[in-house]
Amino acid sequence: MHVVIVGAGIGGLTLASALRGCDVTIIEQRPVAEGIGAGLMLHDEALDALRSVEVDIVGQKFSEFRLGLSGGREIRSIARSGQAVTRSALHSELLNAASHASLRTSTTVKKFKESAEGVCVWLSDGDKVNADFLVGADGLGSSIRKLLGSNARRRYSGETCWRGLSDLHSGQRNPIEIWGKGRRVGIVPLLSGTYIYLTHAVPAGAPRTPAPTDEFLQPGFGVENLIQSVPEDAWIQHDLDELSNHTWGTHRVPLLGDAAHGFTPNLGEGAAQAILDAIYLAGNISGVWQYPGPRYRRNVRIATMSRWVGRVGQANGVWASVRDNMLSVLARRPL
Repeated sequence: MHVVIVGAGIGGLTLASALRGCDVTIIEQRPVAEGIGAGLMLHDEALDALRSVEVDIVGQKFSEFRLGLSGGREIRSIARSGQAVTRSALHSELLNAASHASLRTSTTVKKFKESAEGVCVWLSDGDKVNADFLVGADGLGSSIRKLLGSNARRRYSGETCWRGLSDLHSGQRNPIEIWGKGRRVGIVPLLSGTYIYLTHAVPAGAPRTPAPTDEFLQPGFGVENLIQSVPEDAWIQHDLDELSNHTWGTHRVPLLGDAAHGFTPNLGEGAAQAILDAIYLAGNISGVWQYPGPRYRRNVRIATMSRWVGRVGQANGVWASVRDNMLSVLARRPL
């Protein structure tokens, strides 16, 4: 069986790792397949899924996720166990696990034609490939989703984000997100240093800065040293987008991860759900076809909750004060 996977990201490489008994070709548009980003959190279910394809990543363990307000008020501690790792470390492990696959970089899919027997794929280098399956694992801007004719569009959430890695230790044992007025700060301890992310509610089309603005240096956030320890040119800035609706492709051309259900990262679930999509899809390719099956409802729930958390977290002005007062009251009630 020949499977062509478009996208050498976390989801695509996990799928390739799970298809060791198949002939696998990975198409990657970048000249080098490497992890792009800073850090991420993987809960236990995603870690178990990785171990099933012999990827045993070692990261900073956590047992809960904490939520606080600027000024030092902690609101909730939510039980959630897993590990925090850098994207580059996870990507490297997955590349090794998928070493049996043929990797073609600086290449894109120009068009394809699917039939009951398989898919014929035309590549940007002029080659034509026949496969049993063509899988779109190429992110929010998925070219495969567009070639399928999906009406799903990329939608701005109202927030832009900066992500960085600091060599400093935060002094935290577990991840914490701090909500301010129109801004959020996330602190995620790593085995070596800290992953920090900063979000700011800004209108679409407003100017963006490559490094965080001085508003994040307010004493209320308590992260001045962490922010200043990240070189200005090391920050990764991007808007937080989501798909207007989810689309999972067809039998011969399925989609996974952000290509299928891209949602905002407010729950830290993007990488984990791409991994779980890939493992479930691999089972369908090798057995009875039921994809997306339970993956559909789960990702709808996550997308809805993530959107809600983002809107509440980015509240500004009087709405931020109302939010903070309500959360302070709720914090005194048991979960």
